[in-house]
Amino acid sequence: MEFLNPKDCEEKKISDVITELTDVGANYTFECIGLAFVMQDAFDSVREGWGRTIILGVESQSTPLSINTWRE
Repeated sequence: MEFLNPKDCEEKKISDVITELTDVGANYTFECIGLAFVMQDAFDSVREGWGRTIILGVESQSTPLSINTWRE
């Protein structure tokens, strides 16, 4: 299990750092902060076609969340 601080990732997106560390993305990601952009990062960090994102709670600032499940 790894824990990453996005502040330590310089200019890279956290999802890119996770993909680099794992070669394929995380099997599971958990989001429990309640911010749409963190939910999106959690989804972008999982293994394509298999990974699971678990979102605990609801978005706290009423920001819409639109997740594209088809990646390029």
